[in-house]
Parts: sequence; structure tokens; C-alpha cells
Amino acid sequence: MTQEELISRLISFNRPFNSALDRDGLIEQICLFEESENIERKGDSVSKMRKNNKRRFRYVVYLVFFVGILWIYSTLISYYKKDAILYCKDKNDLQGCFPCPINANCANGSVNCERGYVLSHGFCIHNHSYFDEIGQLINLSVQYLTSMAGRYRCGSIDRDWMSVDHLESALFDSKVIPPEFFDEIFHKSLDYLRKERFIIRKNNNNQETLVSLVIKRPLGCEIRLRFLHTVVFSTIVLLIWYLYVFIRSYMNRSNQKRIKLKMDAQKVINQMGQYSWTEISEHSLTDRYKDNKEIDFSNWKGILDEITKSKFVQTREGNGTTFIRFIK
Repeated sequence: MTQEELISRLISFNRPFNSALDRDGLIEQICLFEESENIERKGDSVSKMRKNNKRRFRYVVYLVFFVGILWIYSTLISYYKKDAILYCKDKNDLQGCFPCPINANCANGSVNCERGYVLSHGFCIHNHSYFDEIGQLINLSVQYLTSMAGRYRCGSIDRDWMSVDHLESALFDSKVIPPEFFDEIFHKSLDYLRKERFIIRKNNNNQETLVSLVIKRPLGCEIRLRFLHTVVFSTIVLLIWYLYVFIRSYMNRSNQKRIKLKMDAQKVINQMGQYSWTEISEHSLTDRYKDNKEIDFSNWKGILDEITKSKFVQTREGNGTTFIRFIK
């Protein structure tokens, strides 16, 4: 490159320089300015990274809020949705399906009653008179027992069982069966209910009680549980995000500190090259920059370390003092 091209290149940096330098001096100035720009570019990238982190954090908060809304919405849908009942093949598997009733065979979520029995309200009842009414009472009894177990799991009541007398009184008050036929139908439905695999019989104070292994929580309890799950999920996600941001911020602060040291060191080196300073002692250099507002003097020791590492600086020791000299 010619002398004019070198000067034109230096002008493009928009920095002060000594145009009276020879060709080698101008090339050294270009190298110094390019290195300064690289350091400043790294500083800009760190700032952009911090802005991106803030924007990502907002996205995470929005995502957590959106997932929470979907979770509560799915609770309402699943609670009120009236799909066909899926029956469990294995009596020990009560996840997402209803236990297979007695006198029946279950497969692929469907139920087939044994010969002589008919399906009534989800239960296989012997095909005789009042079988539909018996199935209706069994179904209503299961609703009471599963609701009792669900409310107990939610902490709204202090027991999960229901006495046979209490169950009989509740069924009678429901008036689904005419009073004149109630006693006969109730005792027949109770015989079926006692045999169901998901119903446990207990003796409590000489009183027969029934407990359901299948539970149905009230809507308010389901919402609280879903909300709790959402809060736990959100907390875990936010903690992971905060940990990630903390680690990145720590790394960024370390990088910014190093970049700032390099930028301040580069400013000193640029001035050493621009004004063609002769050899200067470390103490004199310190005195020259201790009141310079462009230099972070609180990190002067780190700046001196960066200066001495530069390929444009040569140091020597003499009489217990370090001398620094700009080289071309």
C-alpha cells in the first residue's frame, strides 16, 4: 500500500493519528487501531448478549404463564368431558381407567359381561327383574364413595370411608328408586358392591364401612392440584433459567472486565505509539494516567499487566523499576 492509502485507511478509523510517521509507523498505527476495534467489538457483543438474555427471560415467563393456562384449561375439560368409560384389564391397574367389574371380562378398554349378566350403568348385573335399578344404585353408590375418597385426599374431610347405614340413607334420599322397592333393590346392589375389587370393606366401631380405591376429586381440588403442579413446574423452570443466567452473567462480567482492561490498555498503547514516547517507567506511567477519566484507574494493575503482554510493548527491569517502551 502507498503512503496515501495508509493514511486513507487510518482516516477511516476516525481516530487521531500522527500523519508525519513513516510507512512502517503508519502500518503499526493501523495494526493498533484494528486491535482496538476487535476489543471494542467484543465488548459490544457482550452487551448484545445481555440484552438477548433479558429478552429470552421474558419469553420464558410468557411460556410458563401460557403452559399454566393450558394446564388449568385441560383440567376443566377433562373434569367435565363425558367420554366412554375405559375399563382396566388388570384389577391392580387403576391409572386412567375404571376397574373391571365383577362377572365381566375386560379387554382394550371395553367390558363384556359373563353369560346370564347384563351391563347396567357400568356394572354386570344378573339378568333378572330390577337389574337396571340395581345397576343405577351401584353406580350412584360408587359416585358417593369415590367422591368421599377424593375429598379425603384433598383434605376437606377427615375420613375416606362411608358406613353402610349412611350410604343407604343417602341413596334413599336421592329418590332414584321408589320407596316401596328400595329395601330389596338396595340389599341386592349392596351384595354386588361388596364384591367389587376396588371396594374395601372395613369394620369401624362394630359398623360396616366401605372405602373406594378409585377417587374422584372435586373440581376445586383438581384446580388447586393443577395450580400447584404449575407453580412447581414454573419454579423449576425459572430456577434453571436463573442458574443459567447467573452462570452466563458471571462469565459475561469476567469477560467484560477482561475486555475493559484490554481496551484501557490499548488506549495507553495507542497514545504511546501516537506520540512516540520514549522509554517510561511504570511509576511515571501510573502518575500520568491516575487522573485520566478515560481510564478505569481502579484496575490499573490489570491494565499494566495487559500493557506488558502487548506485542507492541517491550519491558525491562532496572534498579527495581519496570521500564516500558513502545516498539514498532
